Amino acid sequence: MSSWTKDTTVAPGRYDKDRDTVWNWGGSYRAVCPISEPTETYSFPTLDDIKAGNDFDVIRAAAEKYLVNWRREAVSAQELYHMLYFEEAPTGVRETYFTNPLNPGENPYVVPFLLDIRDEQVYLNGHLCGTQYAFWKDVFKPENLELLPTDRQILVYDTTGHISATVTTMLNMLGYDAINLRWGMTSWSLSLPGKDVAPDRYLESRDCMNYNFVSGFSSFLQCPG
Repeated sequence: MSSWTKDTTVAPGRYDKDRDTVWNWGGSYRAVCPISEPTETYSFPTLDDIKAGNDFDVIRAAAEKYLVNWRREAVSAQELYHMLYFEEAPTGVRETYFTNPLNPGENPYVVPFLLDIRDEQVYLNGHLCGTQYAFWKDVFKPENLELLPTDRQILVYDTTGHISATVTTMLNMLGYDAINLRWGMTSWSLSLPGKDVAPDRYLESRDCMNYNFVSGFSSFLQCPG
């Protein structure tokens, strides 16, 4: 809806680079990485409470389980920044959200496992440090799934947060603990000239058509023509 109308009562929370991007000064984020690239491999998760059956039954059961236990699935770049650098969270940031499920009450800044699923060239232009990489179409290949931990939250990100939201859902259905980065790399960094890390960034002047809309449950708008 943020591409359909400029009315913020109908499409609240639209991306605003001045508000939502962490590294919006100096062009782009180019700091020293405090986290090394991951190298371990892991066993696949198990779905103990999903009964065996044909492929469709297993997928449907996993989807139903996921929907019943659905929870908040997005974290802001500001929250991630304060976890990575272990700083006090600013006013309004839920600093206790990222708690260690095995040791509640301890350090709230438990850094998630980072998974970048963007196009390879965009990834090479710039990415979060300590990130595992797999193109989104290849994430669910066995050789890439075994790179993902089952005992740690996985933060998935792409350019805008749209494809990564789908991948996050699918990972959770498989038994992983995954969460999405809200607005993706567009919320983490602006781009240096020739090194675009988020080429599909939302721009209201270009992407919002400001069309008519209707309100209420039974309203109807005649289509033009």
